[in-house]
Amino acid sequence: MHKRNLSSPSEGSRNAIAAAVQQQPYGPVRHDAIKRGIDILAALVAIIFVSPLLLICTLCAWADFGAWPFVRQVCVGQYGRPFSLLTFRTGDETTAAQQLADKRKNMIGRLLAISNLDRLPELLNLLRGDLSLVGPQPLSSESHQYYAARIPGYIHREQVKPGLFGWAQLHEHGYPMDIRRQIQLDIWYAQNQSLRLDFRILRLSLRRALSGQD
Repeated sequence: MHKRNLSSPSEGSRNAIAAAVQQQPYGPVRHDAIKRGIDILAALVAIIFVSPLLLICTLCAWADFGAWPFVRQVCVGQYGRPFSLLTFRTGDETTAAQQLADKRKNMIGRLLAISNLDRLPELLNLLRGDLSLVGPQPLSSESHQYYAARIPGYIHREQVKPGLFGWAQLHEHGYPMDIRRQIQLDIWYAQNQSLRLDFRILRLSLRRALSGQD
């Protein structure tokens, strides 16, 4: 009786796909260069604009927790490369179980989480090139390995950078989306990505945020 192979895509297959994408002339390479330029410009403008708020949140969180106010989580980026996602501390995050249970113990942490201000440090990831303005939601290395072995076509998701705004997030309706459904939408985005689609996602995401929708 044959056992089903649940191993994640090999490093060789990842590198082969990545090389094929990167070597196509005037297509994905130019698209990535333009997108990276937009990311850098957006990150610089946003950091300058929110720097007073970033400083206030940093000092308040540091005073409230009495500890370093930033948290680093190892996530998987484009082409399967790991990076450290930077966010503000929002509670007692000594264990993954406590993070998943969303147990906020401090007032500042709760306010940061409710207002999404805990994600402000991700602008530094955007500037560094770990994230893009538009892309799939970053997954932890453990989640990445688990779903890469179980969802067909997941390898396409690796060909784009994770992002601050995503196609899948536009399909949420006030409650958390099933992770498998989210990944399927991420795969669709990766297979259909374009600057026009990115601008559409940004426009719809900003409209949704300004209207106060979840």
